[in-house]
Amino acid sequence: MMSYIPDNYQLAILIVLTMHALAVALLSALVQPLLPERYRKYRLAGFLVFFVVGFTTFVAGYIVLIALYLLLKSRMQQRVISYDTIATGDIMEEDLFFEGRRFGEGAFAELLQPEKANVEAKQKVFLGFADFKTPAAFEIIKQNLSNPVDEIRLYVFGILNSAEKEFVESIHSIKKALPAEADRTKRAEMLKELAQTYYDLFYFNIVDDAIKPSVLEETIIYARESIRENPEDPAAYVVLGKARLKMGDHDGAMRALERARRLGVEESRTIPYLAEIYFNRGDYNRTRELLEQMDVETVLNNHLRSIVMFWRGS
Repeated sequence: MMSYIPDNYQLAILIVLTMHALAVALLSALVQPLLPERYRKYRLAGFLVFFVVGFTTFVAGYIVLIALYLLLKSRMQQRVISYDTIATGDIMEEDLFFEGRRFGEGAFAELLQPEKANVEAKQKVFLGFADFKTPAAFEIIKQNLSNPVDEIRLYVFGILNSAEKEFVESIHSIKKALPAEADRTKRAEMLKELAQTYYDLFYFNIVDDAIKPSVLEETIIYARESIRENPEDPAAYVVLGKARLKMGDHDGAMRALERARRLGVEESRTIPYLAEIYFNRGDYNRTRELLEQMDVETVLNNHLRSIVMFWRGS
């Protein structure tokens, strides 16, 4: 074997290093394109990092680069098959399950257009809206009380009647049990729940506009009674503050909401309403100061989230 070693050992070392560099360069060139998309654009930098690591660590470098290549190769996304190569029959036979959705990615409001769907489909849309339990959903439902299609109009009326009945039964149940409760803490909880239920009737836009003021008045009455029973419950002040704000009593709303803050309620339950008060008063600096205290990541309401981001300048 000694006969195969060149007499000039420096030339031998140069040949070995050259072959080593070529092998590492080849491995580096294979690994770099397999990187995630956000790193793949740094082609030269990525190649140099792999090359330096592989070249300076010799055997260990080969092992790392080969292992990395196999790992990234196995995680590559599968080739997307063109839609015209998939048989419709194969799709229909699949047992597909969509968690939390009934209508795929379609917009509910679009399905309510006269030419979009039949009566049965629209009825399912309204039922889905009722499950959402948001003011916007119930507003769309109420708008169809004057729908020219009898089936839709009656179906919508049934949904609203059922929702209102649920709230009314809850109110009657609490009022019936209230006189027999002697414990002040429990009475305070029951009165607060009563106030919240009345407020929800207003908030979810279930009741007619004509009786909304009286619903808010009932909310204020029972929230104040709850506070008399337990003056240290911040949640009762929040309900009181929101109801007073909707009634246009900004001073009363601010007193209640500030009291809730002093008692340690979560900032997200008071800041939006206080910011609204300051905005209506024209105090925009204070509005910004309040909204800057909110953590955007914890804001679930998309409309409120966009407002907070606007005032934060993000």
